[in-house]
Amino acid sequence: PLYSTDFRTLDGWRTVELPKVERNAAVELMSEPNGSRLRLRADAAATALLLERKFGTAEVGRIRWKWRAIQLPETGDASRKAGDDYVLRVMVLFENTGGLSGLFDSLFGGDLMPDSSIHYVWSAEPLPASGMMSPYTERVRIVGRRSGPDASAGWQEETVDPARDYRSLFG
Repeated sequence: PLYSTDFRTLDGWRTVELPKVERNAAVELMSEPNGSRLRLRADAAATALLLERKFGTAEVGRIRWKWRAIQLPETGDASRKAGDDYVLRVMVLFENTGGLSGLFDSLFGGDLMPDSSIHYVWSAEPLPASGMMSPYTERVRIVGRRSGPDASAGWQEETVDPARDYRSLFG
């Protein structure tokens, strides 16, 4: 693989504090019988972890991860800013080709402003797997991967192809 981590350390990862979020989620490295895990605990909180490494679109291929949700938000409405609440989100950021304001300015305080991104989410309510535009900006697409409490029964594996998804979502 081009990149792989077992989360024994957070080397190469940076915690990004979200200025418009009152509390940051707790980030812990956990050792479990089948390997190390990254654990995020968020109760009315959020945190972003950024892999500080760039990849060319052609070299990335597929991205694979496992995730598990212990508790889901009660509701959510991805079509409204007020409903933008997901238990888990994996963001793939695409290179900045010009000034972008809006979501990334407000979330990252100007620290990180990609040209576009795809957010693969685990939500309380079903979202289209074909993707939808973020209520914050036209430069973000939200793709539903898992939803609801019935999916929270253990580790779930995901495999995505960001380059293919980018072509499909952004043209």
